[in-house]
Amino acid sequence: LYLSASEIAQAPQPDRYLVCGSWVRDAFMRVRRVQAPVISVCSLRAVPRAIERAATKKEEILVVLDGVWSTAHLVNWLYENQNIFTKYKVVIRPHPNVNGPRLFSQCPQYQEGVFAVSNRSLQEDLQQAACVLYRQSSVGVTALMNAVPVIHLRIDLPLSGDPLEGLEAGKLSVEDAEGLGQALLRVPDLQAQLNDDQGQAIAAARHYFVAPSSEMVQPFLETYEKNL
Repeated sequence: LYLSASEIAQAPQPDRYLVCGSWVRDAFMRVRRVQAPVISVCSLRAVPRAIERAATKKEEILVVLDGVWSTAHLVNWLYENQNIFTKYKVVIRPHPNVNGPRLFSQCPQYQEGVFAVSNRSLQEDLQQAACVLYRQSSVGVTALMNAVPVIHLRIDLPLSGDPLEGLEAGKLSVEDAEGLGQALLRVPDLQAQLNDDQGQAIAAARHYFVAPSSEMVQPFLETYEKNL
């Protein structure tokens, strides 16, 4: 990704880059000097739909994990700083690609029973969530689409992988335990922002989730047929 200008001049370059979704395209172009076209193809079969949420006070803090094993660092950090959550019920939602019990076994600070582990559907989790804590998961985007405030945990990332980078409405980003504690106190304010204007969140989500169409898939098919 981080070739110098002289390296790019000498290294072979592809005719085009095909990436999954508009957000990935934009992030790729920010860190990579390319002359070939960078084309966004579909990233989902369909854009997630809105979820019905009852107008009652929500008590749960939903932590959604990434689909990589390095997310164990984040989980361990949560247990190290569990005192932040004494007034909250925390529910951890493992990614389906990463086995939950095996992931927890890699966390030295893990304590069974401190946090709940979700076995519900994503829809049920979001219906009960007062806010969502995420690192790189696209569930953060889905949460905002459904007027659930989000907090981006940038606690162990040298580079931001935030799929909502640049968005302000209904969202905060924190880098340490103190910042997270302060952000949780502001969740009602974030909820009020989303209640007043959810348009930014929906626009960001539709930019991130690119639903398939014949136009979006065509560049992939052309490249595939060319290399048969």
